[in-house]
Amino acid sequence: MSALPSRPTTAMFERSPTVRGAYDKIKRCEERLVGLRDNSENTKTRLIDVRILGYFILHWPKTEAVLSVATAVATCDDDDKLYLQGKLYRDHIFRLFTALRKGCTPVYSTSSRSSFERESLTEPPDSHDTAKVMALERDGYCCPISGLFDTKSYEAGLCEVPEEDIGKRRLVGNTQCCHIISQSINKNLSDSDKSVFASTVWAILKAFGYKTIDEELNGVKIHRLENILTLNIDVHSAFDSLQIWLEATNVPNTYKVQGQTPVLISGYPKTITFQNHAKIKRSLPSPVYLEIHASCAKVAHLSGAAEYIERITRDFEKMKVLAEDGSSAILLDNALSMLVSVTRQEF
Repeated sequence: MSALPSRPTTAMFERSPTVRGAYDKIKRCEERLVGLRDNSENTKTRLIDVRILGYFILHWPKTEAVLSVATAVATCDDDDKLYLQGKLYRDHIFRLFTALRKGCTPVYSTSSRSSFERESLTEPPDSHDTAKVMALERDGYCCPISGLFDTKSYEAGLCEVPEEDIGKRRLVGNTQCCHIISQSINKNLSDSDKSVFASTVWAILKAFGYKTIDEELNGVKIHRLENILTLNIDVHSAFDSLQIWLEATNVPNTYKVQGQTPVLISGYPKTITFQNHAKIKRSLPSPVYLEIHASCAKVAHLSGAAEYIERITRDFEKMKVLAEDGSSAILLDNALSMLVSVTRQEF
């Protein structure tokens, strides 16, 4: 977790009085919390939520998003309302990528269909399995970040590994179909709480300037190839946990591989370029969806939200009953709120 800078130098901060006023309000709130010298869970959570607001203003690349956060902050007339605004983003935007894990069994990527069947598949995919097959073919049956080829596809003769690398590095592994924006957003919408959650997420993203994102990803369109990556298990887990992300460059479809720490991306290339390896045209991952993921990852890392959510997840999975003194009540409250977001059960 990093303290907010005292005097940012972003273009939006320099030219917008609304942004400057909002950020100054956030910074003063942060200073008051730090001055309490209180290490309780409640104060730690409030500090994270306030910093989420500040780092959204500093690190979200879209002007509409920065102004949306700044405007919301301007309406907060006390610290408690600031905490709630930060919690709103923590409970909804970050949940597009993180969720409680309930011990589900991963379904690994395979491609048993014939070449004719694969090439006859049309976009957008209408299911998780179809998206998996099409993305594998598009990505050359390989995770673009780790460079590992899909084991099942290699065994089926669908891809070849570089002969010069045999014996020098690991070449194959189990890959999974990764949704950039979680498919859980469209699941169990008959549940009233889940429906409200989904509606709130789309409303926030539309206010952030992504006006058509709910239409683009509605229903089975969540499986569109623009929202799909082929990733090996470790990379998929880190990507979903906001530990690694892809930052756009000035070159189309080329991204810097970024991580919370250098260790997390050690051995990965500094940049990757998405290409279509299929014999027919296949859509590449959307820079817009990757921008949303990268922005959330950076804010979650700097604010301490990523580490906090991971800790809450671990504590909830271990927790059987509340401590007699009630000390774990705040943890349970946060963990239970995460259950609104459905855990991914298909990979």
